[in-house]
Amino acid sequence: MKRVTLQDQETQNLQVIVDKYRNLGEDLESVQEQLKVLDEKKSLLLEVLDNIREEELTFLDSLEKAYGEGKIDPLTLEYVTKQ
Repeated sequence: MKRVTLQDQETQNLQVIVDKYRNLGEDLESVQEQLKVLDEKKSLLLEVLDNIREEELTFLDSLEKAYGEGKIDPLTLEYVTKQ
C-alpha cells in the first residue's frame, strides 16, 4: 500500500466534510432528544384526554339518571330528552 500525503487544500476540504458529518450527527442527536420529550408530552396529554372523556361519560350518565335518556345540545348547552 502506498500512502499519499494530501495537499493543504485537500486536507482542508476533507476536514470540512468531517465537520459536516460531526455536525449532522449532533443535530440528529438533538432532534432525537426533542422527539423523546415530545413523545412523553404526547403520552401525558393523551392521559388527560382519557380523563376528560371519562369525566364526560360520568357527567352524561348522571344527567341520564336525573332526566332520562337524552343528549346535550352543543349550541345551547341544554340537555334535550325525548319526552
